[in-house]
Amino acid sequence: MRLTAPRRPLLWILLGALALRIGAALLLQHDLDVNKKRPFLITGDAEGYWELGREIARGEPYRLYDPPRRVERMPGYPAFVAGAIRLSQALGLAEGRPYFVARLLMALVGTANCALVALLGRELFDSRTGSLAAATVAVAPPLV
Repeated sequence: MRLTAPRRPLLWILLGALALRIGAALLLQHDLDVNKKRPFLITGDAEGYWELGREIARGEPYRLYDPPRRVERMPGYPAFVAGAIRLSQALGLAEGRPYFVARLLMALVGTANCALVALLGRELFDSRTGSLAAATVAVAPPLV
């Protein structure tokens, strides 16, 4: 029996990237819920982003701390967090689940990033380079 390479290596790379990222989200959420009993792996800065995300989700002014500071962080990630909060509410999930929803959404964003890296590699070089670049991004620990 002759083994052949998959016909669509990028599809397998992206499925692997998604599986790794969802697995990491599940493990992290379990560790935070069961062992650490806190919502974030690294507290401090993350709490500020989530507070700003909650403000956006409620339709309140974009500000933080007392007295309020209006420009402390760029609004992109807090807007993403607000989307995760609103999605959690729309799905009727329990309190504390927006963190997990955000982690799952970040798994999708990370997987899409792998696809974009593949497209860039293909555009600049060739299909093989694009697949190799996507595979590297798919398994790089800081990006998972």
